[in-house]
Amino acid sequence: MTPTPHSNSERITFIEAILPHLATKADLERHTKLLIMWYVGTQIALFAALFAVLSRFLG
Repeated sequence: MTPTPHSNSERITFIEAILPHLATKADLERHTKLLIMWYVGTQIALFAALFAVLSRFLG
């Protein structure tokens, strides 16, 4: 089955319907910052937990 060709107006309408749902540069920057902050915070918490456990056993 061969696909039927679409007119340019149908293609433009389809693209315009999708555009509001795509991520913007600002969205990507915000999520990158949040991911880095989450990663750093998790590493700090893990280090603090490890330090607490080791200091209990070694101290």
